[in-house]
Amino acid sequence: ADNDANNPNNWSHGHVPTGTDVAKFDDAVSSANCNFSGNISCGGINVTSGYSGDIAMVTHDLTTTGDMTFDGTGNFNCGTGNLDCSGHFDNKDQDTWTRGGSTVIMRGSGKNIIATSANILKKLIISNNTTLDATTVTRLFSQSLTVDVGVTFTCNQRVDMNDAVEINGIVSLPLGDMFFIENGTLSVAGTLTSTGLLKISGTDV
Repeated sequence: ADNDANNPNNWSHGHVPTGTDVAKFDDAVSSANCNFSGNISCGGINVTSGYSGDIAMVTHDLTTTGDMTFDGTGNFNCGTGNLDCSGHFDNKDQDTWTRGGSTVIMRGSGKNIIATSANILKKLIISNNTTLDATTVTRLFSQSLTVDVGVTFTCNQRVDMNDAVEINGIVSLPLGDMFFIENGTLSVAGTLTSTGLLKISGTDV
């Protein structure tokens, strides 16, 4: 065995996770570092709280039909890959999150994003109805945001962006929280609704 996520000998079932398999990183088995040498498509990913190894996607993509949960004490390095998630996305308890040049794509309808102001996303694409969770999130930081046509992104906490924001669907801030774009651009072909404060490049709108 080695540190390659694409080597079937490194997985307990003798094959790289696929289909409905959940790729589980658990210190009860090993906390060895892990590097992607290719794309992986599977049922989900679960980096448990006891896992202390570093995971590097490098230039490769991770696609899941279910949840992405990151709770490890090591570094999850997204590299320049895509995290294409059809379930819930939760990186709030990952000790170190290196966003690199990655893109998080939310495809599952009615799913939640649970993140923190520390674990910043690089690019975020909302491709199906998604909610920014209000119970644990203090703020969502992302360099850019795209909301696709026919899609609603409900934000129950403050959202901060510092690059391009493209709203082709609906962005709703029902709790009146701030939508803040610093040194970026805002393109609205859809709808942006907020009872609170909207700032673009530090200027109230």
